[in-house]
Amino acid sequence: MANLVDLGIGTTTPVGSFPEGASPFGVLDMAGQRR
Repeated sequence: MANLVDLGIGTTTPVGSFPEGASPFGVLDMAGQRR
């Protein structure tokens, strides 16, 4: 899962917002938004 324009969020999201996108090892948030 990712924060794409299709979701309509319109801004960055907190770490852990998309737990469904975890790898088979449970890894999250390895790419994407920088603040």
